[in-house]
Parts: sequence; C-alpha cells; structure tokens
Amino acid sequence: MASLLAIARAASEDAKRVGRRGFVLDLLALGTGVAALLVSATGAYWLAVITLSARLTSWLVRRNASGIQTRAERLRRRGLLLDSIGLGMEPYDVVEMKRTADPRWAEAASAYEDPKYYASELPPGPGRLLENLRESAFYSRDLLSAAAYRSLGQVGVALGVCALALFMITSIPDSDLRIVLARGLILVLGSAWLFAQIERAFLWHDAVGQVEQIDRRLSQADPLGLEPALAIYADYSSTVASVPAIPTDLYWSRRSKLEQLWREGGKRLGEG
Repeated sequence: MASLLAIARAASEDAKRVGRRGFVLDLLALGTGVAALLVSATGAYWLAVITLSARLTSWLVRRNASGIQTRAERLRRRGLLLDSIGLGMEPYDVVEMKRTADPRWAEAASAYEDPKYYASELPPGPGRLLENLRESAFYSRDLLSAAAYRSLGQVGVALGVCALALFMITSIPDSDLRIVLARGLILVLGSAWLFAQIERAFLWHDAVGQVEQIDRRLSQADPLGLEPALAIYADYSSTVASVPAIPTDLYWSRRSKLEQLWREGGKRLGEG
C-alpha cells in the first residue's frame, strides 16, 4: 500500500484542483460583473443571475477544497512524524487514516512516492524529526512569502479592472437609476472574491512570521530530546494547517531552486 506521505501529497493536489475550479468561477463572476456594464437592461438581469450562481457555486467548491486540504495536511503531518520517528510497524491510527482516505488519493499516490522526500540522512529519532521540520520550515517560509506577494499582485490587477468598471458605471448615461444600481450590485458580487484573496494573502504573510519563530526554536532545540521536538512539531503542524494550500505551479516553479539552496547551505543556516 502507498505511504502516508504519498497519499497526503495526492490529497493535497486534489484539493488544489478543486480550488482552481473555484478560482475559475470567481473569474467568471468578475467577468460577468464587468460585462453587465456593457449590455442592455435585460442582459444585465441575466448576467446578475449568472454572477450570483457563480458566486454561490464558487463558495461551495472552495469549502470542499478547504475540507480536502485539511485532511491532506493531517495526513502529511502524520507522515512526517512517521518518517522521523520510525516504527517497526504502522500504528493503528496510520492504518485507519489509510483505510478512510479517498480511494482516488490511494490510486494516485504511486505518482507521489518519494523515499527522499525529506533529505535528512539521520537515523529515526528526535534529531531526524528536528531536521525534517527544519527542512519543511525552510521550504514553507519561501513558498508562503511568494504566495502572499503573488496573491496581492493578482488583487492589484483585479482592483484596477474594478476601478475601470466603476468609472464606466458613472460615465455611461442611464435614465433608470435602478439599472445603474443593479449593475453596481452585480459588479460588487463579481468582485467579492477579492476579499477572500486578500485574506489568503494576509494568512500566508502572517504564517511566514510564525514559521520564522519556529525555525529559531528548531535551531536551539536539543537534538536528543524527544519531548521538545514533539512540542515544536505540534506548533508547526498547527501553523501550516491554518493557511490555504500553496498553489501547485508556484511550488514546482521554485522547487529546484529551494532544493539546491537547502543542499548548499539551508541546512547549515538552520543549525546556525
């Protein structure tokens, strides 16, 4: 059967795929909101229905993606602990996690099997757990920061589109104030995802500071003490579980660079 880490990675990719559908629906809602400014009154009403439907569907899709990601992170954190501590046989809770995992994740897991997912060569124990956590924190700090800045960039572009649309609302003459207000409401509904995107950016940004604090604790932790290592593990797990998933394309675009940096000096920097 596939390893817990492989199943977790497959689940995380599933969550991201579902999340991308929500993003497409958000763009559809924004697009119809802008288009409502350029059509007749009858067309604007139909676009209002499409916008509202897209927003509601997007909310449901994103809620589903969030639930999948929560399960994926639970699997990933347990997999990290299992890799770090090492046991002769899998504990009951791990077996139960695998049994209750979505069958699609188990089927896709073979593509994510990677015995060298963590670079540590230390034997199982507190030292390996600390090193695995340090490596994970090294990646998380960079990816969280990059995701936050990219998200804010997307928000900036969308705000520009909305500003242009608002200008059009006030510039296009219309004798019926109700139509003007309806078009404005459609635009507001269409651009509501901006608030969610801003929240995601701040969640990622705030998590960077928390990961940095955890990294400092890791550099000072006793490599022979299991209890302090588990305490840091618990705090780190809580931090990464509370933020949205890192976009897949961002991860793959930065993975090679991060792997090289970790091999060349990230590990030593974490120990310094």
